[in-house]
Amino acid sequence: MSGFLNPIRAEDSDDGYHRKLLEDVVYHVGGLSSTDKIVVPAGFVWDGGSVPRIFWNIVDPWGSASKAYLLHDWLYHTQDRSRLVSDAILMEAMEVLGVGWFKRKLIYNGVRIGGWYAWNQNKKELAQPK
Repeated sequence: MSGFLNPIRAEDSDDGYHRKLLEDVVYHVGGLSSTDKIVVPAGFVWDGGSVPRIFWNIVDPWGSASKAYLLHDWLYHTQDRSRLVSDAILMEAMEVLGVGWFKRKLIYNGVRIGGWYAWNQNKKELAQPK
């Protein structure tokens, strides 16, 4: 069974837009691999849902899908899985959180259409020597 194994404990950053995770968040991925877990580590900073402001009255960037946004941002940041799989996990996580079908489809289609930019930016950052 899919699901988050613990709540989000985070603090707002000074810019009022980002949040910093205070404790690890663990998500159990459903599907074929019943032991598949994703750990988002404490200290990770994310920006909620990357929803254009004009749509905030329909899709709140910090609303009911907040945990799914955190998970998705982590997956895009690490790129341990393909973009398609990362987006599918977002969809699954939103369903687990009880996000309605219409909103899930809207968010999923939004990341499929516009997520390529964030994915490619993270890919460039990962390729740079540290």
